[in-house]
Amino acid sequence: MPENMSYHLESHMDDQSTSMGGESDREPTVVNAVDEEYFSRCYWSGKVFVHYILSDVVFRTSPSSWRGTQLEAELAQAVIDFPYADCVEQLDALRPIDVPSHGSSPYRGGHWAFMAKLGALLDREPETRAKLVHLIQSRGGTVHVNLGPSQTSPPSPPESESSLEAGEGNRMAMYTMKLNEWCMQRGKNMSYDDEQLSVDPPQWQVNVRIEGAIFTGRAKKKANARQIASKQACKELGIKV
Repeated sequence: MPENMSYHLESHMDDQSTSMGGESDREPTVVNAVDEEYFSRCYWSGKVFVHYILSDVVFRTSPSSWRGTQLEAELAQAVIDFPYADCVEQLDALRPIDVPSHGSSPYRGGHWAFMAKLGALLDREPETRAKLVHLIQSRGGTVHVNLGPSQTSPPSPPESESSLEAGEGNRMAMYTMKLNEWCMQRGKNMSYDDEQLSVDPPQWQVNVRIEGAIFTGRAKKKANARQIASKQACKELGIKV
């Protein structure tokens, strides 16, 4: 994280117990189409802020034996799993801000709205920063805390199959994150479906569907099959990871 992007996280830790409410009586801001450039900047600011706070959560709660590649994969999963849509209402409790859609279609799952509103709050209401830190930590922390092995257990080895066999287990989650971002930025509909092909030996097949195109991954574990399918989609769509 560059030095000029410090968010003074520690200075706000004492304020984290502050209620998220108390300012919901403010009038919502009406946004014209000409403001889309501003909210594009707000989206970027909100995205950087979320990644910074979640990276701190991952760093402080992960096993001390984990290396950078494992932390990167864990951060990618935390970014994917963060409940953006569920948290939009909590941002509106601080100050209702109407944001434009991204082009002709809003980002799916509340992602665009959350990031843009967050960036606007950081810009217009800097005194809410401590509350925003607490919101991201509390919701992002619940996503991460049960994902990795315990401090007393060594990291699980990668699956000895397909791409995971080549030692890419620690970075496979990056494909799912990049694919998710690519689809949201372009307003593409994306969905996953899974099928257990066999129980003994275990075998899962996961398909990722994007605007009619289907990309398939197979693995012993459903989560790994999903990541393999995401990797195949990234390769076919030219998404760099």
